[in-house]
Amino acid sequence: MKTITTILTAALLAVCSGSLNAQTQKGTFMIGDLYRPGKALSYDFLGSSMNIGFGSQKYKSDASEDSSPTKLLSFNLMPRVGYFFADNLLVGIDLTLASERHKEEYYTFTIGTLGAGPFVRYYIPLEKVLPFFELDGSLGRIRYKYSSDQEEDESKSSLNSIGGGAGLAIPLGRIVTFDMLVGYSHVVMKDKEDNDSNYREINNSAGVKLGFTILLGPSGE
Repeated sequence: MKTITTILTAALLAVCSGSLNAQTQKGTFMIGDLYRPGKALSYDFLGSSMNIGFGSQKYKSDASEDSSPTKLLSFNLMPRVGYFFADNLLVGIDLTLASERHKEEYYTFTIGTLGAGPFVRYYIPLEKVLPFFELDGSLGRIRYKYSSDQEEDESKSSLNSIGGGAGLAIPLGRIVTFDMLVGYSHVVMKDKEDNDSNYREINNSAGVKLGFTILLGPSGE
């Protein structure tokens, strides 16, 4: 419901601002982010953008009074920057920094993700909205760390992804757009140590990304 409200609000602003015109000409810089609502998994490259979350969970039973809570902390940052090398043709780079920690009374488990990769987007300039097509890829790594009073263990995995989709940029002013993209992502994760059998996890997913983009023209407008 919250997502639908956001989309409707953005569309209403666009309709009420008849003269809005985003800049997609050669020489324009782009700063922005895309995220998929409701996902906070640190290894998911369709994951949350600029998101910090806190929480806790308990497991209880009538047969036992033991209900040690698990504390959860997550942080996801996925900014992107780009440059128009030709009219309507944007080339840029995505950065990913994410952390997810689960802490109980006797142990702590942490997942950290670091990655980067290019993306290419082509806009179709219309009067009120800007349809676009996008391709992206990324390379990175994931670190898993487990620690308790008795032991400590750490492992690392490589991560690479490729994806793309089609979307719509709704101008909210002369330099800001609200972006919606329906996309597909292919993500492969593989253990970097003790993996003679080349075991890997492959995720294929489709979803909706939302975000805001700032377009700064050659003259700084």
